[in-house]
Amino acid sequence: MTQSHSPKNINTLAPKYVTKFQCLGKNCPDTCCAGWNVVIDRKTYQLYKSIELKEIKDEIKKSIHRNRQSPSESNYAYIDMQGTDKSCPFLKDKLCSIQLHKGERYLSNTCSTFPRRTTHMAGSTEQTLSLACPEAARLALLDPDALELTVSTLELRPNTIEHLEFSDQQAVDTLILARAAILTILKNEHYHIQELLAILSLFLEELGKKINTKDYFGAQKLIEQTVEGVQETSFPNLSSLPKFHQDQIQICLEIFRLKSNFSESKFFSALTHHAQNGKPLLDSYQQGLAIIENNPTIRNTILRNYCTHEIFQSKIPCIGEDTTVQLSSIIINFYLIKTVMAISLASCEPNEEVDLAVSLIRNFSKGYQHDNSFRSAINELVNRMQWKSFERIQVLLLA
Repeated sequence: MTQSHSPKNINTLAPKYVTKFQCLGKNCPDTCCAGWNVVIDRKTYQLYKSIELKEIKDEIKKSIHRNRQSPSESNYAYIDMQGTDKSCPFLKDKLCSIQLHKGERYLSNTCSTFPRRTTHMAGSTEQTLSLACPEAARLALLDPDALELTVSTLELRPNTIEHLEFSDQQAVDTLILARAAILTILKNEHYHIQELLAILSLFLEELGKKINTKDYFGAQKLIEQTVEGVQETSFPNLSSLPKFHQDQIQICLEIFRLKSNFSESKFFSALTHHAQNGKPLLDSYQQGLAIIENNPTIRNTILRNYCTHEIFQSKIPCIGEDTTVQLSSIIINFYLIKTVMAISLASCEPNEEVDLAVSLIRNFSKGYQHDNSFRSAINELVNRMQWKSFERIQVLLLA
């Protein structure tokens, strides 16, 4: 008989908010598996086939099918999602009937891990959560200390941990140092988060050159100088530079128009609303930017925590990756969130501003992770506009 999954206790580096997370179950305002393509690993598939409990045996037979095209250990079968919202047939009153009857160790790796993402890199195991989860988003975005790192013993399935292996130890040591520096820089409240992103764009471009030429001493000096420069506020303040508000709106609208199904998106609903009521979009955008500037929770906590979370989760900077491209993708996402957030806040009640900001980030994260066309539209525009250089990126950051 197939044994259920056996997690292990592993020391894990994680932001503080991860250690506070607990699934809300039936009290959650969302259904995490709706719209997903839920794959089943080989072990879980065999485990489900051995279940004799009638309450779920018939549904397993009807709704879980083998992956005949390209099977693997992790993608051995799949759940046939149902209805227009593509919901899981095992959900009963927002709770998983398999877990209710057999326990968490009977869940597939996919269902057991979400919203967690766990990686082993350079001798350390790390975990973050997806901001598509309402509770994860609330914890990660609202607490100023949410992204402080701590080591905790977490119960993990070893085969769900992504392993990143590197051969050049000097490069690894340099990148670990750079990563710690980046997290320190992002905490500096003398700068707006968009200014820090601009500083990091220039920093990573120079760091990449030095690592590519194996100038590790020069890389270390660059790291030290950048941290000192931010601490001493010697970098120029972007607030005095010309703004590109009309350009920012047009870029956002271009992405919106690339895909007709975005009109149904919760994230883009503010743009749909404005298209219907005829109010000047630029006026609303500038009004919303002022609201963000005057709301310290949104300006200093929510937007800063979002960027810090995405940069930490993306392992920036990472060996073998073009880190300027990695950061550019995060900046594009930040820009889209901030633009739509500003437009939405312009027609929002003051007591609803913070909740709306968190909800927009969650809706964006869920759409970006679940909707291939959403990601493709963004990537298509990024490639076409060649958003890799600082000159291009600063158009999006000067708001």
